[in-house]
Amino acid sequence: MPPRRPPFKIFSPATLTILTFLLPFQHPYPAQPMPRIILLTDFDETLTQQHNDTTPILAHAAYALHPEDDQPAHSWEWYEKMWVDDYAAISASFPPETRKSFQDEEKFAGLVRGVEEASVRRVEDGGVFRGMRREELIKEAYKNNGCAMRTGWRDVFDKVSHGGGRIAVISVGWSREWIGHCLGNPGGVGIYANEMLAGPDGKLTGYLDRTGLNGGGLWNSIDKRDYVRWIVGQEKRKGGEVVVVYVGDAPADLFAMYEADLGLVFGRRLDYVCERLGVAIRKGIPEGFVGIRGAEERTLFEIEEWKEIGEWADSLEARLLG
Repeated sequence: MPPRRPPFKIFSPATLTILTFLLPFQHPYPAQPMPRIILLTDFDETLTQQHNDTTPILAHAAYALHPEDDQPAHSWEWYEKMWVDDYAAISASFPPETRKSFQDEEKFAGLVRGVEEASVRRVEDGGVFRGMRREELIKEAYKNNGCAMRTGWRDVFDKVSHGGGRIAVISVGWSREWIGHCLGNPGGVGIYANEMLAGPDGKLTGYLDRTGLNGGGLWNSIDKRDYVRWIVGQEKRKGGEVVVVYVGDAPADLFAMYEADLGLVFGRRLDYVCERLGVAIRKGIPEGFVGIRGAEERTLFEIEEWKEIGEWADSLEARLLG
């Protein structure tokens, strides 16, 4: 009778030595799936260069296209001053030093929305954007360096898109078509902003649409936050893990940033309000950081270039899949 095989495999001493040597190099945890990145961003001074707010550029282009005998009722500087005066009056009634919570800031934002609506009505009534075609306006604005963009954003958009993520621009600007033109009309990028209405003859009527989620257009920080919630809700219903990133530069972006897993800030315009509210802003994005889910207190991160977002995405992939 042949000898019975042992119930387990006996390794040679040489094999055991090799296995013992390799064991410490094995990854202690299985690779995790890469979450889809939901990249949401402001436009003016976030995608465009600092100090390049494009609304005045569009306005000055409109003035240039008006015939001499059909100029708007007031200069653009008059409309800007009226907005500043209205904002100052609202701010005096609810001073910054008394606004010490997010609830206070949301109440103040509701008051500011009235300022924005009044400003838009003045511009509409004055006929600033009336009588020209939208493509003429965009062409004129573009001539005046209206699309001065930051560097690096296109590579980040491509990275997120190729990874199966979603990209959307959320802006209180006055023309979706203008934003799309500045971006090169890339496919797969959602643009949520206001738009100038055209009549049957193709010429602008001077009025803006009122198609925001809250009705009355997309004007302030509350509107931006609600668009973030709406988009994120859509993406989470698809299933799978997501990481929500919001990029902005101004107080109007704060609520939207706080909805994201990763809130990113260009510049220093948020310093004062964040200091009052006790929100920390740290320099740079930690490698592989995905936010603290469900945290009541978030940390925002200051960046100087779009390429930092691409580097963060690479570090996240390396951490989860490496």
